[in-house]
Amino acid sequence: MQNNDLHNESEAKLLPAESPSEKSEKFELTSDSVLNSYGNRNAYQLFVFISMALCWCWTAFPAMVITFAVGDICMNKTGCKLTPGSIIEDFHLIGADSYKAEIAITISTIGNLFGSTVLSRLSDMKGRRPVLISSLFLLGLLGVLSSFSPNIYVFAFLRLSQGVFSSGIASSNWVLAYESTSMGLRSYSSLVFGLVWVVGYVLVAPLCYYVTYWRHQILVASLPCVISAIVYYFTIPESFHFAVSNNQKETVKRWYSKMNGGRENGRKMEEVDFLIEEHLNDKNANEKDGENSGLFSALWRKKSFLVYLLVISYVWSSDSFVYSGLYLISTTLAGNKFWNFALTGFAEIPSYIVSPYLLEKMGRRAFVSVMHLLTSLAFIGTIFIDHENASFGCWLIGKFAISCAYTAIFVYSSEVFPTVYRSGCIGICMFISCFGGAASGSVRSMNVVSPNLPNIFFAGAALLAALLTLLLPETRGKQLPDSTAEVEVEKRESAGLSKRFLGNWTVAYDENFDEYLYAQEYGYFLRRLFRMVTISKSFQAVKGTNERDPPKYKYKLRVGSHTINWEFELDKEFIGEYLDGNNHNVTFSYDNSTKILRETQIASDNQYNLKPTVFEYRIVKKMMRMKFPHDQFKVYKYFKKDE
Repeated sequence: MQNNDLHNESEAKLLPAESPSEKSEKFELTSDSVLNSYGNRNAYQLFVFISMALCWCWTAFPAMVITFAVGDICMNKTGCKLTPGSIIEDFHLIGADSYKAEIAITISTIGNLFGSTVLSRLSDMKGRRPVLISSLFLLGLLGVLSSFSPNIYVFAFLRLSQGVFSSGIASSNWVLAYESTSMGLRSYSSLVFGLVWVVGYVLVAPLCYYVTYWRHQILVASLPCVISAIVYYFTIPESFHFAVSNNQKETVKRWYSKMNGGRENGRKMEEVDFLIEEHLNDKNANEKDGENSGLFSALWRKKSFLVYLLVISYVWSSDSFVYSGLYLISTTLAGNKFWNFALTGFAEIPSYIVSPYLLEKMGRRAFVSVMHLLTSLAFIGTIFIDHENASFGCWLIGKFAISCAYTAIFVYSSEVFPTVYRSGCIGICMFISCFGGAASGSVRSMNVVSPNLPNIFFAGAALLAALLTLLLPETRGKQLPDSTAEVEVEKRESAGLSKRFLGNWTVAYDENFDEYLYAQEYGYFLRRLFRMVTISKSFQAVKGTNERDPPKYKYKLRVGSHTINWEFELDKEFIGEYLDGNNHNVTFSYDNSTKILRETQIASDNQYNLKPTVFEYRIVKKMMRMKFPHDQFKVYKYFKKDE
């Protein structure tokens, strides 16, 4: 039933018929708009995406094999059972020398400190591809060499060197995939990358079950990295975003050609020059404003940007500590160590299945915060539950939750940081997270002192991460920022009205509106008249607002041939002419926690001392629902967004 109302209330602002993302798709030529135009099933984007996901499988082998290769820690020489074929047995690392075994486990994190800063910055300057391929090849080669180590010192040095290049892979391969795929495909990053990681993680258990000598274990685990690096050299391109940002026209043209796949209706090559020119114009404008002058200069200028970096750094460090600590002590739990290790890997699978859906449904900030909170509660549960199976169940829930959070932080950080500094920022986060990874090396010793001691630290670290995540901006559904200025704009807009309200809305149907009009003493014919006119509302963000000013909006209400236009700021009263020809005092306010937009208005003269009228707007299943104030029954009018 089509209905239209002529109530004396102010309604929301006018926007273009398309949403902001749709508008940018149609009228703005950007790297994301090009990638999005090919959809989520473009064969070439999928090829790059899956190839990058497989990197997580190859790198899981050398990262996880050390858990079995080292063997059980022996802190005293008496009553200690050595693990056959282990590094501890081979190099006799027991008693006073047992600390060397722990160093062998964690020393790669020292290499991460160097690689996460130098290689990630190199990735921003020289490209994701060269850093990824060289790091992958050297990670495998150093692993092969370490399998021939004559003593623990040579082995530790080679593990240290591997740490440099493992962080180079982590900071470049995820970014390369993210910058080379459509926004829709990015939503599946945590699922696909996570599942591939689990495959590599779990395969380490049968590998070490059948290959019992540590030298052979490490040799077999390292070879896939060498082979895949050679394959990637001939098949993987530079990321699309980086190529556009750095004026690599030939690379961009190859991207166009591959994505077109020979289709006649694909995007035209002539567009490449315009795309790069558009980006260079934005880049030059940013440089005039001090953008792109260096990462640390940007951090100094943009304090909110610095806060985001510090928060994500801690969250990443916390995740690294908890996640690494869990897999290191998994082989010390009661039961078969190979099955325990595999089960902790399998526990991650549900996390990667639900993460993409919940990231979109809950948003990045809420999902990451809730998962850290669940991690904390799970490990608190293991402290107070005495039943072995129940305690292990809480342990697995904690592993599930931290896996969700750890993968989600890759997604989150890739969307918070701008293109020009993305790898550098992720590298700094990884640099700081190395301290968490290094601290996880002591988890085995903590476990010897008390099985509950690691759980206390896990719970505390995760709880603090849950709270700090609330300081970050929401990035769901937003294009990747290319500069810190865009990060600031997103921050400013996140404090304003939700973009879901923006657009043109037309009345579709109502609930109890006739009863409402009758209660207001409207006659039959006037009530019928309200049904015959078309009613629409529109909210639109005002362009060109100064960066430091609060966001402004335009509101348009059309009832038949009558139209009103207002411009307003949230929570700031203004005077506007209404449909009855009189001035009204109007205030729009938005509650971000409840997602409700309220419109409060009253006649400016208010000669009868009436109370203000308050209308509430809420998005309900893609409809905008307007609630009318009434004490006896609920009155709603539903608006459908114009396509």
